[in-house]
Amino acid sequence: MSSATAFPVGTEETMEPGSEKEAWLARVLGITLARRASPPEPDQDELRAAVRDLVQTLSVDLKLLPAAGSPDADLARSLFATGAAAARAQDYAAAFEALQDSASAVARARRAESAGEAAATVVPGTVAQLVRGFELAEAAWQTSRIRAFDGLEELVSLLRQDGDPELEEIALIIRGITDELPDELEAPIAALRTAAEAGLPLDAPRRAVEAAVAGAHAFVAANAAALGRCEDNPWGLDIAVVAPLEDALARISACLANI
Repeated sequence: MSSATAFPVGTEETMEPGSEKEAWLARVLGITLARRASPPEPDQDELRAAVRDLVQTLSVDLKLLPAAGSPDADLARSLFATGAAAARAQDYAAAFEALQDSASAVARARRAESAGEAAATVVPGTVAQLVRGFELAEAAWQTSRIRAFDGLEELVSLLRQDGDPELEEIALIIRGITDELPDELEAPIAALRTAAEAGLPLDAPRRAVEAAVAGAHAFVAANAAALGRCEDNPWGLDIAVVAPLEDALARISACLANI
């Protein structure tokens, strides 16, 4: 599985001024071609705007988390409070860091909640129940993967439509990610279902599925930052990759726990 894909990082000041495309490269994706040996300090107006956006998003996300019983949900709320306090004190760098950590805790809490829901839908017992659980989990994975691929491809096409060399460079990076979206899950899941239906030992096929799930998790984690920047595109493209893939993987893991 590939290692993390990193966009070249810079700031808007290294770009020629004046175009929305340049602002997106610098502010939304954090991308510039390297034109200075030492990038300047982050722009405070941009940092303040990023903090404001995080506060607005997290204010909604936190309301959807469990009120109690979730360590990650509790951590997310605590970090949000820290970040909000730093923002009120106009320490936007500290606020941004705390709010980013809060967003990560929110994502973990959502994955844990999704795994619990998936486990509740798969009742241990009959072979038919086991097979059906894996069919549903695999379908969720395939749907999430296809939608992720389509969304990223739409962004690649948009970046390439003007023939701009800088946008072309970013398109190539994103295309590299789409080319490596994990596709190793279907075969081991099919083998596990077949073994279950035939009454064969499940240890070996289960380990194969576990390995494929671990590899997919590693890919998503390694590329989460780049994928998140693609999701947060300024053209309003509906791109959802990280959370849907992680949720689908949680459903598969919940099925494995019932074997």
